[in-house]
Amino acid sequence: MFKNVSFTLKSLLFCFISIALLLLSFPPLRISVLIFFAFVPILALSRHSWSPRKSFFAWWGVGFLFFLFHLHWILNLHVEPWVKKFLWLGFILLAIYEGLFFGIQGYFASKLSKYRLPFFFPLVWFFIEWLRGIGAVGFPWSPIYLPVVDVPLIKETVSAFGGLGAGLFIITTNVFLSDLNLKGVIKTISLVAFLIVLGFLTKVASPLHVNDNLRVALIQPNILEEEDVESEWQKTYSTYLSLAKQLKNLPPVDLLVLSESAIPGFYRYTSRQRKFIKTLLDSTGAKFLLFGTADTKVYSRQIRPVNSAFLVRDSVVIGKYNKVHLVPFGEWIPYENRFKFLQKLNFGEGDYIPGDSVFPLSTNKLKLGVLICFESMFPELARELVNKNAQLLVNITNDGWFGKSLGPVEHFEFMRLRALETRRYVLRVGKTGISAIIDYDGNVLKKLASGKAGVIVGSVPLLSQKSLFVKYGYYTALMLGIMILGFITWIERRQR
Repeated sequence: MFKNVSFTLKSLLFCFISIALLLLSFPPLRISVLIFFAFVPILALSRHSWSPRKSFFAWWGVGFLFFLFHLHWILNLHVEPWVKKFLWLGFILLAIYEGLFFGIQGYFASKLSKYRLPFFFPLVWFFIEWLRGIGAVGFPWSPIYLPVVDVPLIKETVSAFGGLGAGLFIITTNVFLSDLNLKGVIKTISLVAFLIVLGFLTKVASPLHVNDNLRVALIQPNILEEEDVESEWQKTYSTYLSLAKQLKNLPPVDLLVLSESAIPGFYRYTSRQRKFIKTLLDSTGAKFLLFGTADTKVYSRQIRPVNSAFLVRDSVVIGKYNKVHLVPFGEWIPYENRFKFLQKLNFGEGDYIPGDSVFPLSTNKLKLGVLICFESMFPELARELVNKNAQLLVNITNDGWFGKSLGPVEHFEFMRLRALETRRYVLRVGKTGISAIIDYDGNVLKKLASGKAGVIVGSVPLLSQKSLFVKYGYYTALMLGIMILGFITWIERRQR
């Protein structure tokens, strides 16, 4: 497999430069503009020097090292002692797997250049990146379009073409610059101007339709799970009631939001939990309370747990959503609901079963689109919620298992993308952080960092307009790809 695959010092240097630019453009440093140059060194060699085989291994190596850095939070997971020793293996295997998608992209970067079709590469990249996020084992962590949320004007195109559409623009810019000549620079400048105009037109063409304003409060208790459930319960009870006192002298809120796994145990089966939620509602004067807890579902004549979000009014449950996209090998074994022999495997994962569908939690005038934990990574879920008339997106999560790592920071960024794609305000509540109010433009209005306890209070508009991405999905990104190809053809003719 590795026969005739060797690299010169120049090749290794170019790979190192690409890795460095990639890492610098992402959190924590966030030099976002570098993402438009990060692939230039490795693309130049793929197009002009490397064979498809060599390009595959070079890109795979770059991807592997990139994901080693961005997935190291896996080693902080709180698991049983006998599972801990396997975390390193899982961490390495996941970085290899994620890097494999880079490798396939590198293969086509070289192959298409051999056929003199380098500008079809962005469309190939789009398809491969889309594959990385589909299915029960989909895990689109650290997508290359993530830094776009911090690039003014250009980020506006996300509402029309989605995150993958923004990725098309990033990759095309890198392809242009990998020509390593003046023509490539001219093409890049022209494309940037083209995208800025598109972004401006997109924003102007989608004015806000505000139905009402909602006064909200988000409580971040900063409580880690403990082996002693009684000790965790007492800490939860006292912390929430203490933080709720901050709301006592303020105007009543319409919606109070707690995190995923906000209270230990199963809400519907524990009278102590139900009394606690009633006490919290009474002490804050909130009309509605949204929180995460475990619940049950009958599956194959067995009672199995589900990861749920409950919407409560006057201590009565008026809406419940069960998480549909569970964390693979964390909350369940993927596809165990289809292949029964998988149910016999045990990697120390949870015993959860996925929910059946995605839908907003509704009251008479309010429709909340709830995403639990890492469901924030999947634009299709947020899009479906808004297509079903969700006026506001809420992401509840428990990021305590990330530990003190980059994980919570990057996990948080996904909801900024979802806000841009759907043109919805976002409420995000983490048990240990990060909690925030995010506007429809991906801007963070109020925020509580990881590792802090506190309350966020604010007013958010309930919006009804639907972005182009919400209406048409990835068809808009494919149209963008075709537009870019037409744009390239026109530029080529002008340059001749």
